[in-house]
Amino acid sequence: MQFTAPTSTTWFPAERLHEQPFGTAYVYPADSKHGVSISLPTWDSTIAYFEEAEAWKNKHIEWCYPRFFINRPIRELADAASQRLNIAKDADIAYFLFPTTAIAQDCARHVIKDNQSVAVDIVHFRKPDGDCNAETAKVLDLASFAMAIIPKEAKVSAMMFWINVGGGLTTRHATFSKDYICYLEVESSNKKFLIEPPRSIDSRLPTPSWIGDIASTSMHVKSTIAKLSTSENAAQPQVNADDVILYPTGMNAIYHASEALASLATTSTVVAFGWIYDETIHNLKNGPWEKFIGYKRGTKQDLENLTGRLKAGERIGALFCELPSNVFLSSPPLQRLRDLADEYGFYIACDDTVAGFINLDPMPYVDVVLTSLTKIFSGASNATGGSVIINPASRDHDSIKATIQARYEHACVFPLDTKTLNHNSKHLIWRAKQCNQNALAVVEMLHGHPLIKRLNYPSVDESLPIYKSLMRKDGGYGHVLSIIFHDEKIAQRFYDNLDIPKGSSFGTNFTIAVPFALLVHYYNREKVAAYGLPEHIIRFSIGLENVEEIKTVIQSALAKVTDQKRDSRL
Repeated sequence: MQFTAPTSTTWFPAERLHEQPFGTAYVYPADSKHGVSISLPTWDSTIAYFEEAEAWKNKHIEWCYPRFFINRPIRELADAASQRLNIAKDADIAYFLFPTTAIAQDCARHVIKDNQSVAVDIVHFRKPDGDCNAETAKVLDLASFAMAIIPKEAKVSAMMFWINVGGGLTTRHATFSKDYICYLEVESSNKKFLIEPPRSIDSRLPTPSWIGDIASTSMHVKSTIAKLSTSENAAQPQVNADDVILYPTGMNAIYHASEALASLATTSTVVAFGWIYDETIHNLKNGPWEKFIGYKRGTKQDLENLTGRLKAGERIGALFCELPSNVFLSSPPLQRLRDLADEYGFYIACDDTVAGFINLDPMPYVDVVLTSLTKIFSGASNATGGSVIINPASRDHDSIKATIQARYEHACVFPLDTKTLNHNSKHLIWRAKQCNQNALAVVEMLHGHPLIKRLNYPSVDESLPIYKSLMRKDGGYGHVLSIIFHDEKIAQRFYDNLDIPKGSSFGTNFTIAVPFALLVHYYNREKVAAYGLPEHIIRFSIGLENVEEIKTVIQSALAKVTDQKRDSRL
């Protein structure tokens, strides 16, 4: 099919990263027990991703969704950094790289909270003091980064921070920094390191052509987001580029928004309403909020319970929701929640990543909109990014904006990532509408299929009236759907026979599938099954290929499992 993602194990340098989508590159070698050299090709290969030893994964996995894995260029930069510190290669420690010392220190605090007996060293690789021309200084500032050195026994905790907070060094940043690490000054919290001094700069260092466009590119991306997110309700003010704040990942945007709202709220209780992505829940539970209340499905009964709590005198600081929810594709009663927020004085933060700016208009009902730009905004699956949009009509617009901006030193968006997002988003509206049409055709084909127990998609969800009330004039139902088979074994065989890219992202230009609960909730999959999310749920993100080709591939997999089921009865 057209737009099928490449499955090569070749590493692409930063300037060619647009050729290598990360959403599908959990690559298993052809001679391994997991099958041919394609991305998570089978159910068993997905399980193997969790069960295999780290050394095996580092050897065989070239490229993975950046928050879930330490990709090879980052590992290579960490090796180069450890050499500058004269640390033995077999030392019993792990390295985690971040764009700033502030986020590295956040990681250290998280690790020490979980492992109180360990010590974490922070090392800053930065532009050296002294005279150098302005262009060279700018290059070395961009190449700067921080490293948290973690004892082996605390590595799991540090990795959870990397996954949940999403503030780690991006691959482009690591590739860029590796070229200049020899020129960077090293500052360490551990005075015992035998630090190799930086190489002297005899002449002007090469200056990449994109450096002069950093400010204008960032402004263009923010202006695009502002225009797309402005409400169609004439009574609502226009969103300005200054109301948009960019982050290295969508989860990092959520993390910082949560921290900021917690510092502003009059009470330290936070609510998650409806099914919300697991890492968001982790950030809410492990952040500054003192009390967490979760309404996992966001039902009418949940709304009544929340209303009853508020009427009885309980107060909350903020409510987080997704519109529509990732994997269930249901919509929370946003208008009703806004009424409660106005009456009882709490903030509403809405993650609209699945809707992707194009389909829905949540702005009249929220204080902040949270979006992963990694998904359909980019589409190419070759760059990460996130945004927080502060509603200009929010009663606390100015204080929310000031608080988030005050924290901004903790985040760093590498300019080449922004440049890539800017390039990828040029045809966003066309892509989103095409994916909408293709997904709707797939839903119509699958709805009522005898092998499928449940199909999740906004057009067939019981919350459809809410979704339609929030639709933009030219909006659709989105590109994401999920299916639950009656038989778990049928689901596994269907996935194994499904001849499309497989991986963890969505909103990709190409159609992609993933056994969602298995990948996202591997270690608590029995627990989430109790809330209607069984291990064998399969999520699709429908892409731009010819829709008849997409349908044919899915029908072929269904036909094969139907034949296998019939043969097993003979």
